This record gives sequence, C-alpha cells and structure tokens, in this order.
Amino acid sequence: MPIGGNIKPELGNTPEFSCIQYDIEKQFSLDEELEFLMFEQITVPNGGYLFVDFINESGVDTAIRFWDGNNIVNSPNILSVINTAYYENDTGSDINIDVVLNGFGAFGGDAPLSSGNYSLNITANPDGRFGIIRYYTSSSMDFSDMVTRTPTNGYIEVIGNGDIQPTSNRSFVTKGEIVNYGDRKEYSYLFYECNNMTEMVVSATDKSKVTSFSSAWRGCSSLTSFPLLDTSKVTNFSNTWYGCQALTSFPSIQVDSGINLYRSWYNCVGLPSCPGLDGTVNIPAGADTTDMCYGI
Repeated sequence: MPIGGNIKPELGNTPEFSCIQYDIEKQFSLDEELEFLMFEQITVPNGGYLFVDFINESGVDTAIRFWDGNNIVNSPNILSVINTAYYENDTGSDINIDVVLNGFGAFGGDAPLSSGNYSLNITANPDGRFGIIRYYTSSSMDFSDMVTRTPTNGYIEVIGNGDIQPTSNRSFVTKGEIVNYGDRKEYSYLFYECNNMTEMVVSATDKSKVTSFSSAWRGCSSLTSFPLLDTSKVTNFSNTWYGCQALTSFPSIQVDSGINLYRSWYNCVGLPSCPGLDGTVNIPAGADTTDMCYGI
C-alpha cells in the first residue's frame, strides 16, 4: 500500500504487528536511509485507543503518522512530545491503522530516517482502558512526557497509563476530574499542590485498579469536599490528603486494603474528627497509621 516516499517492504528484524496488540515493545535497526517506514495494520476497535512511543537513538527527529489506507487520520494528534502519537477511534466502527514513521517535517517531505537503532512501543487498547484525568485551568501545564490533549472547555485532558502528575502551574488548577481509571495502578501525586483547586469530581464508571494514591491530593488546601471514589484495591494512602485544610467532612471510602496510612489526613484541620478513628473508614489491622491524623 504505497503512500509515497521510499517505503521498504521488509526490513530484517523489523517488528510485525497484526490485530490487537498489547504493550508491544520492539527494537530494530535501519541499514540505510529511507523516507518512510510503514508497519502492518493495527486493528483499533470503536472506542479504543492507540499509543505509539518511538525512541530514536540516532538523533534524528521523527514524525509518527496514522494511515487508514486512504488518508492520514487524526493528524492533529501528532503530539507536542516528539516521537509520541495518540489515536482515539471515535468513528463508530472498527478501523485498521498503519503506523508510519518518517523524518520530521511535512508528510511526504524529504527528511529521511537515517540508519541506526530505534525502539518502538505500540499499545492498542480495545476497551479504552487508559487513565484519563482532567485539570480545569486557564493556564498551560507541563506533564513531563505525558500525552495531553489541547485544552478544550477550560480543561487539559491527560491520557495514559504512565506517571500522571503536573510538573508546572499547579496553582492554576481550579477543579480536578477522574474521567477513566484505566489500567493504571499508580496515581501518586495526581493533584499534588493544586492549592487553588476547590472541586474534585469522579465521573469514571469503570472499576479502579489503583493501588496507590500516595500524596495524590497533598497540599490541596482549598478543596472543600471530597467525592466517594473506588479505593477498594488501594494499599498506599500515605500523605494522600496531607494539608487539605478546607475539608470539613469526609466520605466513607474503602481502605480495607490499606497497609500504609502514614500521615493520610495530616493537618486536615477543618475536619471535626479523624476519619480513621471515628468510624468513617475502616482501618485494617496492622496498617501503618503513624501521624495519620496529626493536627486534627
């Protein structure tokens, strides 16, 4: 299926992909310069996601394109993080996608991939099981190599199963939302030091697999209430609500799996009593509760 340029149909140890693949991670080498490198089709079901991370060890910037056999699809999702691309299939039906690599520049341009070593990670997710977090803000934010969508409707949407946490402009966040838990287990520092965030919403309907909320809302000193969320598998609650001074009540969340509640509600001075001691939540025997409710 030629699409221009100098496509090489077979390339020694080039990885081959077919149908749904999960967390494929391959390394390959080019023995010559070529303008495009096209891989076999990935089937992305309707409502599914496709991530591509491309590590170029040869020092040449590379663009990732998604090709459906006729057109480039979701071209705007060639993301700001060079060599990372994201596709969401919202077409209403399954779609076959070819992952195309070419030298950074206009598609069809004359910037070839140079010979050298490369690493490619393709993740196709049929159930849309990537974590999706929204940060409502009037400011741009950095997420250190995370996949983000351009701010729309006043929020930045962060997508992925990696380490999601803002690395800049946290104080501009006024509201947080968990849209989808995904398959992520690590939610540490999720809204860390978002000290002007007054509202937290959980619209996710999927079952959480999260095992750590360590410092997730630490320093959210303006947060006045907290939603009931799925914490059934969380083992690490260390510093989770540390310094949430504006909280005046707390929901009966599950902490049955918790083994680390070190400073969980530390300095939550607005709470009338300690959730871990007044029966609001059930602390399992043997859990580390050191300074769990210091200051209350």
